[in-house]
Amino acid sequence: MIATSLWKQLKNLVDCDKKTTMLAEEIKDLGKLIQQDLQALEQQAKTYAAQKTLLLDKQKAIHAAELQVNTLKDKEQHKRKQLETAKDQKIYKGLEKEIHSCNTERNELEERLMQWWHDIEILKSATETAKQTHEDQTQRLENDITHKKTTLASCEAALQESVATRINVIKDVPAEWLTRYERMRHSVNDPIVSTVHGSCSACYYAVPFQDLSKLKQGELTICRNCYRFLYYDDQAGQNASTAA
Repeated sequence: MIATSLWKQLKNLVDCDKKTTMLAEEIKDLGKLIQQDLQALEQQAKTYAAQKTLLLDKQKAIHAAELQVNTLKDKEQHKRKQLETAKDQKIYKGLEKEIHSCNTERNELEERLMQWWHDIEILKSATETAKQTHEDQTQRLENDITHKKTTLASCEAALQESVATRINVIKDVPAEWLTRYERMRHSVNDPIVSTVHGSCSACYYAVPFQDLSKLKQGELTICRNCYRFLYYDDQAGQNASTAA
């Protein structure tokens, strides 16, 4: 009876360790996914900020150009007034040259402004689209992060529960078998298996008669081929026969 309880305790320990491993991996994966979402959120904010900067820089450039146009107009008007009162031929020629230079520079700047005004309308439209995309993707990412954090918290709670369960399970496992189990569980995923038709259900190695007799009495033995723990479960044998 005690031995039967032992293999059941070992099976419980295997199930507990599998659950713990699965939860630990899920927690690790969720952490990575949350970090990726946070990075995507940061990149999305940078992309939108860059688009807004393009628009702002263009608006600043237009404002500066408009100020320069007005300055050139004022300068040209001032030079024309001076031209009206100029009596010296040399001064007159010099003023004409300055007026021509101001006029040429202003015309070039106004042509540039015409293109910039066209460009800024495109930029405004692109920025509005970027804003909508930013808001939509930010909302989606924040919702995803919230959902994943909730799942992460559930997994962490389940992991703590699983760890606590393991502590209770190993209390009833003899130290000798626990040491063997700890060594075996790092080598295979199923360190304890049942016998089916007198063979190890993992590697199908035939169990010696004397070992099989011990198993049927409720004892644990070790497979002489794969070194897994073996136990006898009449129900498992019946299920195997039914499946066959």
